[in-house]
Amino acid sequence: MYLRESAVVNAAAITTPTLFIACENGVNDPALEWLYVVSQKLNVDSQYLFYRGEPHSIAKPENIADLMGRIIGWFGQHDNRH
Repeated sequence: MYLRESAVVNAAAITTPTLFIACENGVNDPALEWLYVVSQKLNVDSQYLFYRGEPHSIAKPENIADLMGRIIGWFGQHDNRH
């Protein structure tokens, strides 16, 4: 079941626009960056955000504000209900 549901195994089928978010001192799975590269090669709209000096969750107020703005912008750009 794991292989059937694995994002890495099924990467060639990526079609969903994706906002990838990582922090320097968090759990940085190399597969996250790899999936971003694959999505770019497949011409799937995607962005990779990396916050240096942050723990697993973003703690610095300026980075929280930046991330919230980017998330709101991302969903505003990809909301197909309008």
